[in-house]
Amino acid sequence: MTRNCTLRAFVILCCSLATLGCQPQISNEPQAEDVPQAAAAGETIAFIPARSHFTKNKQSALKAKAELQIFSAVWCSVCRDIPPVIKNLNQDLPNLEVTELDLDVPENLDEWATLGGDAAPYMFLLIDDEVTLRIKGLLPYDQLKSRLEIELDANSAW
Repeated sequence: MTRNCTLRAFVILCCSLATLGCQPQISNEPQAEDVPQAAAAGETIAFIPARSHFTKNKQSALKAKAELQIFSAVWCSVCRDIPPVIKNLNQDLPNLEVTELDLDVPENLDEWATLGGDAAPYMFLLIDDEVTLRIKGLLPYDQLKSRLEIELDANSAW
């Protein structure tokens, strides 16, 4: 009974890892220190690699969803420089969803206030629907891109 439960748990683990895009690297050649004494009696043992032995596929389900919400308004002079920034971000960071939201639309104004906005333009980086970065105003493009890349790397959102 114990052997069946262990085997079932191993199969479930492998299926779950495959679903998440992880490829376990299982060695059929265990090292001497890896073999418990129970194996000497001829029991079957499954070797499960340590976390560091998994390789993550970039297209896997483990990738976090990243969205940059840029709140702007037609009456904001600084906001007029946002469209080229969005174009460049879409080219340089294709996995980042960039959305410009007009503060003159009541629903957008409510979302901006909920996220803690108090100026225009205001940017919020959301990773898996959680705010991980707030930027008030408009940074020079290189600084903005660098800051976003750091945050995306830190949160595995590539």
